[in-house]
Parts: sequence; C-alpha cells; structure tokens
Amino acid sequence: MKTETYVSKISKAFAAISLVIMSGSALASPNQTTTVNYVGTYGSGRFFVGTHDVINEPGCAKARFDVPGSHAERSHWLMLAKTAAEKGYEVRVKTNGCYAGYPTMDGTTNSWFFMWDQ
Repeated sequence: MKTETYVSKISKAFAAISLVIMSGSALASPNQTTTVNYVGTYGSGRFFVGTHDVINEPGCAKARFDVPGSHAERSHWLMLAKTAAEKGYEVRVKTNGCYAGYPTMDGTTNSWFFMWDQ
C-alpha cells in the first residue's frame, strides 16, 4: 500500500509539472495574419505596431503589439513593420506575453513577425 501511495504521488507530480511546461506555449498568442495600420516608437526605444486585427494574446488582446527597445530583432522588425504599412503587405505575428496591457514580443522563439508580398 505504501508503494501505491508513493507511485500515485509521483504520477500526480509528473502530471502537474507537464501541465505547467505545456501551458507556457499555450498562453502565447496564435500565429495570426493581419495588416499593419501604423507604427510608432517611445523614447525608450520600445516600438509599437497597430494592426488591422486583434492580436489574441491571453490577458491583453488588442489590435497592436509592442517590441521592447532591447529586443535583438528591434531594428529589423521596425523596418518590416514600416514597409508592410507603406505597401499594404500582410504580416504574420505571434506574441508571447503582455506589457502595459499590450501583446508583446519576447526574446524567445515563441514570438515572431514576418511579411510577404502575395
């Protein structure tokens, strides 16, 4: 009986850990296709992109996403956003978190931004 209880506790702990690990990617926004309406920057270097469609980031869904000023892809994504807005190209967006109530890109592979001319 003691072994059964021990195995049961291990099974429950494993299930709980698995749920926590899997929920990290489940809480990110889905990969979304939209167009860019506007682009702006803050004095801190952070920039924001207004989109035609709502970015469905859990807890902060808005028709805009932010990129931190320290992000490694900041200058590339700013250029892509400006070009997409000027040319009317569609973009694909996936955010991973919220900052100040807006969907936000993080420094992992769980967020991305790209465009293409169809």
